[in-house]
Amino acid sequence: EVFTPENAVHDIDKLERLEAGALLEMSFYHHTSAEHNCIHLKLYRRDETIPLSDAVPMLENMGFRVLGEDSYRIDRDGDSVYWITDFLLENSQGAPLDLDAIDAIFYEAFAQVWFGLAENDGFNQLVISSRLNWHEVTMLRAYARYFRQIGFNLSLQYIEQALVNNPGLAAVLVLIFKNRFDPSIESRRTEDAIHLERQLISGLDSVTSLDEDRFIRFYLSS
Repeated sequence: EVFTPENAVHDIDKLERLEAGALLEMSFYHHTSAEHNCIHLKLYRRDETIPLSDAVPMLENMGFRVLGEDSYRIDRDGDSVYWITDFLLENSQGAPLDLDAIDAIFYEAFAQVWFGLAENDGFNQLVISSRLNWHEVTMLRAYARYFRQIGFNLSLQYIEQALVNNPGLAAVLVLIFKNRFDPSIESRRTEDAIHLERQLISGLDSVTSLDEDRFIRFYLSS
């Protein structure tokens, strides 16, 4: 009654993947009545629903405001029970989202956090804002913890927020890391390194916080 037949076909495909052994399925979609910066996220589970106390903090740490939620139970021939949890989300930065650009990296990152393979913290906002995958976010988080261990005098939460406040520079830092350590680009490493470092230094002109500027330069020098 709530969804169109086309929606139902898409949902059935997700439920069949659960029946085939998938542990969690996800789907983004826009609703015609929603605001331009609001989206829906459906989470699909077999035999158990999605606890809101688990899902909401994860979504908030990934840069969303949770505006609403509806759950649907689907019984299949009195055997399996499936749950579809439909969240109404808003980008906490207020900007509309390109679902085609973020869906794959979001799904992977959310699943890694959901199953305890990645950490649930504010660094995960970079998946949406910087379009980084969960491996790249983990690298930036690891550097931040290393900085703290060697006596960097800013909290982990401040370092996290500095990157979130400058998503374009966070993405460039990842490119610089890859340039330094990816063996497949040896032939153009020096040329690319000069371009990327110039790009980062140029971007620092728009950073208004001296602490954030200092911190990002520290990332570069590390």
